[in-house]
Amino acid sequence: MRSFKFTVISLFIVYSCLNTVFFSQQYPPVYMTLTSHNEDNSQWTTFSFYKSKRDLLVQLANTVQLKGAAWSFQSDWKFLLGVMMFDTGSVVANTNGKNLIKWMVEDKGVFCDPHSHEANGYNYADVAYLHQQLGITPTKVVGGFLYDTVINGNNWEELEDGQFGRMYPSYFWQPDILWGGGTPLHVNDPNPLGAWKPKSMADFYSHDSTKHLLLLGHGCENHIEDTSNIHYNTEIIRNLIYQLNSGALPATGFYPAFSIFNVGDLNSGRVIKISQFIDSVNSLTTGGRVQWKSLSEIYNIWNSSFNKKPYYVMCEDIPLAVEQISTEVPIGYSLLQNYPNPFNPVTKFKFSIPVSGNVVLKIFDAAGRETAELINHFLPAGIYEVDWDATLFSSGIYFYSLYANDFVQTRKMVLVK
Repeated sequence: MRSFKFTVISLFIVYSCLNTVFFSQQYPPVYMTLTSHNEDNSQWTTFSFYKSKRDLLVQLANTVQLKGAAWSFQSDWKFLLGVMMFDTGSVVANTNGKNLIKWMVEDKGVFCDPHSHEANGYNYADVAYLHQQLGITPTKVVGGFLYDTVINGNNWEELEDGQFGRMYPSYFWQPDILWGGGTPLHVNDPNPLGAWKPKSMADFYSHDSTKHLLLLGHGCENHIEDTSNIHYNTEIIRNLIYQLNSGALPATGFYPAFSIFNVGDLNSGRVIKISQFIDSVNSLTTGGRVQWKSLSEIYNIWNSSFNKKPYYVMCEDIPLAVEQISTEVPIGYSLLQNYPNPFNPVTKFKFSIPVSGNVVLKIFDAAGRETAELINHFLPAGIYEVDWDATLFSSGIYFYSLYANDFVQTRKMVLVK
């Protein structure tokens, strides 16, 4: 009996280990980070502007810490000058007597990265120096850069071996991580999701293991703005999980994901939206499928458990979250009743389109106000199914409408919590 018991326990342990390995290989996590810029075109050296944004940043930093999110706060030159000019006396009463970024780093666990457009006589090293002057150690992250453009003699390749400041020529800074990678005025920005070491500006997508700088591609454009629908923002992350589950994205890939907002445009409404987005992402963290990680933590994971393997996928090549359950061309348009109905909090919608075209599926509340846009994409003819997670919505009657070519149909559903 003892031998049998030992064998059963041993088999259970082996099974558990194999099961853990199997699922961890089949379903790699999505590493999630909030990122923000504070651009030099905002009035950071005007006290009234700075103070109003500062109060919102304090509110947001408290929220991020409370909800367990990761935030990469990328500071530009002019914002840091504002901190130096105004963070004294009663201004620092709500930050434990510390200047804003020192408080954010030391008390709230926010990560402050240098960010620079390098267009006004200073470079990344100068911005890193201002971080140091404000009492924090600058991270080794290049917070946003132009991937194919030289600005005033500066380009990201100079950062490979580190650089001396232009305003502070005795200060030297060498980063480890490139984050983002855009174009001037963000026209036709590339959207890679993954991690690799770019060979050069001319050969950006080739991995060169001899290089020092690792690029963390900023991935699918997930901007939180005043007009953003948080359900749509969350669906970008949910879609990554779905495509990993379905095998459309390889289990051997590396998946950092980011949500982006501009601090200069911050207002109370956008703080609420960011808080709602964090709540939505937290609903996806069960089982470790989504993990809040800083850029530096993601870098360390790539170096260790991912074994420094290069990987990227362009966001336009990632399939849509809507699932095509049949390629058979239906005889007509249809929008079926959602199921289950009533529901709490997830329900499914099934629809058919006989002709390829742009398809829109929207949710409305009982007053007719649009509350979510689940689909707004070109779809080939077929039969489709899509989920709606109403975790952030209150109980009540809702309507959902399908728009496809000249076809429009609306049905009623009930959310019960």
